Amino acid sequence: YGSYIDFSKTNTTFKIQNSNISTISSLKASKTLFRPYQFKPLLKFLNSDNKRILVADEVGLGKTIEAGHIMLELKARNEFKNALVVCPISLQAKWKEELKDKFGLTFTIVEHVKELVKMLEDHDGRVRAIINYDKIRSKTIKGEEQNLLLNYLNLNSKKFSFILCDEAHKMRNETTQTYKGAEKIMST
Repeated sequence: YGSYIDFSKTNTTFKIQNSNISTISSLKASKTLFRPYQFKPLLKFLNSDNKRILVADEVGLGKTIEAGHIMLELKARNEFKNALVVCPISLQAKWKEELKDKFGLTFTIVEHVKELVKMLEDHDGRVRAIINYDKIRSKTIKGEEQNLLLNYLNLNSKKFSFILCDEAHKMRNETTQTYKGAEKIMST
């Protein structure tokens, strides 16, 4: 192998390529304190058929850490492509900071939908964005979608491999434009 680093790379590659869906490859890849209950959502996510999960833990139990571990695991499996965090404006900086500090993941807070569309055009597969709920609201006039992001995703067959909706209770009413927009983003 030559060196310890070469051996580590070969060993890690072997583990990732020869693991089953329940093998966690990113266990020590974050700067977080290990709490076993925080890996339950990751295992449920990995074992789900549609790779979706709803995490509705109490405040302070580590939903950010649980989400970060899912992202790191997707990254380790080379399945972490475009990623989107949707949250209230007041939480955007917190998400950006914690994902960077604890998981080494760099996300951009997007102020305008045009910015996100440009990111998808120029960096498809490597987009890491944080937006607020206003940006995903579906707006239809005479049956035509007016939201630039939703239109772009639909017309260009672009999608996100990871979507996180923090404070998801904002989408509990299926008749709202926010709910309809989130549904469209998740169905692309």
